[in-house]
Amino acid sequence: MTSAWTPGATPAPAAINPGTPTWARFQPHAAYDGQHDRFLVVWQDKRNDPGREWTLGYGLENNGDIYGRLVRPDGTPLGTMDIEINRTAQDAQWPFVVYNPQQQEYLVAWQEVSPQATSATWFDTCYDIKAQRVGADGQLIDSPLVIADAVDCQWVPVISYDEQSNQFLIIWHDHRYRMGMTPPRPPETAKEIFGQWLGYLFGTLRLEDGGNFVVTTDRAPPHDPAPRYQQYATMAYHAGQHYLFWSDDRSGAGAEEAFDIYQQMLGSGVTASVTNTVTYAAPGAQEKPRATFNPVTGQVWVVWQDYPNPPPAPNPGPTDLRLARLAPDGAVQATTIVASQVAPWPVPDVACSSSGNCDVIWGGSGSNGGVWLARLDAAGVLRQAPSRLSTVPTDDPRIIAAGPQRLFLAFANSGYIYVSTWTE
Repeated sequence: MTSAWTPGATPAPAAINPGTPTWARFQPHAAYDGQHDRFLVVWQDKRNDPGREWTLGYGLENNGDIYGRLVRPDGTPLGTMDIEINRTAQDAQWPFVVYNPQQQEYLVAWQEVSPQATSATWFDTCYDIKAQRVGADGQLIDSPLVIADAVDCQWVPVISYDEQSNQFLIIWHDHRYRMGMTPPRPPETAKEIFGQWLGYLFGTLRLEDGGNFVVTTDRAPPHDPAPRYQQYATMAYHAGQHYLFWSDDRSGAGAEEAFDIYQQMLGSGVTASVTNTVTYAAPGAQEKPRATFNPVTGQVWVVWQDYPNPPPAPNPGPTDLRLARLAPDGAVQATTIVASQVAPWPVPDVACSSSGNCDVIWGGSGSNGGVWLARLDAAGVLRQAPSRLSTVPTDDPRIIAAGPQRLFLAFANSGYIYVSTWTE
């Protein structure tokens, strides 16, 4: 891997699982523990899926599990073995992790096929959302929590930790009102963003009263769930405010999906969401936002993949990366294009260090594939134009703020999990 890395661009990534992999690892994510100066890196792992060790898939025939590893900032693994966070007979995907400094523990969430799911009952069961506490030392705490097990599919969880209330907010996209089902599921929509608060009672983490709640709502009374598709949510947090963003198709018509970026602010413990607003709307499709908080400017930064003229699937057409900077009250202050004509399906991510400088990372495949980086100053001006760090194809690289003036990169390729930390 290091031979394909651009010399001097950033520190060359280290594989946290050296040797020759015999199974795939997908969908990495990481969280930073500043108290012990270490990370928990988590991923979907195919070691327990005979005959499909290298296949990324969904459904009953797939069997991914959730594993993790504590690593130092230089990528050196701690301990001698991976942490088995979740291993069941059902497929598990899309792990997401955050760190809670008050409890000195991590929380990992993922989607998992319901144990009741069969091919005949797929749309009555499908995927659930689960979560697991992991101590700062890597030991599992208590049993997994079932966050959402409603009818149909719950997908792709994201977690935000609220330091003021010592709560977690988990959000995901949810098919429980899917159109065309028999019997109908009123009010029929395609997909919504749902949320769930978690809090501690005598040291035990539990779902807060009120249960799952709808984030994406119609702005007109009676504030029913929003029409059509709302999916792939992200969050940023600061001082008791959680800033939620997602891809939203409510203004579309017909079979075409014309996504815009929408947002919602939620204070600690709040479950009423009736003020969804537009972050960015334009022709084409705006998809898969990722957000972070800039500690110097007090702004929320959100980046997404922008398809100005998408042809019919599976070809997304010309692809740009667009960035918006928002005031603490959620007002959009500026939008800009970070990069144009990037590889298809780049799935960008963004993080800001304590200096106020922010980095955008993205991946993809094809002639423009690999790992790419753009660096911006606190005013949103490029201080380093987009540069290709690696030609090795990768999907969904993740970048995380990692303490004073440090950023942490994690991505998967060919069975390896790679990490790299650099200082401003």
